[in-house]
Amino acid sequence: MRKLKKRIDINLNARIISNNRSYSGYIENISEYGLKWYHYSTVKNSLYNNVTEKSILPGTKVKLECKLPSGEKFDMFCKVKWLRRPFGGHIKTSVGIDPQPEYTTLGMEILNPPATYKKFFETLV
Repeated sequence: MRKLKKRIDINLNARIISNNRSYSGYIENISEYGLKWYHYSTVKNSLYNNVTEKSILPGTKVKLECKLPSGEKFDMFCKVKWLRRPFGGHIKTSVGIDPQPEYTTLGMEILNPPATYKKFFETLV
């Protein structure tokens, strides 16, 4: 049986870097050693395109760059544990059809959490 870790809802700007490509997104929730990150786009989702090219799949190691509410920045390395492919649609407007944002969500394990992250996490629990 899988251990359940306490997750804390949060909204932090963060980007991931993999294979020399960068993707902006948000951290939706965190635990001591994991996080849920999502990326969205109103055009064909670039992260999704790379998922289909098999460059970001479960097991992929990525660099995550984050800025805390205090303004302090830090980097950490994560391993993708799972992903959910985009969902979205289209909205009819008076000038045509606009795409709704497409979301790609990643669940990641934090590899060797840095002291900055640990200190920040401890302030939330």
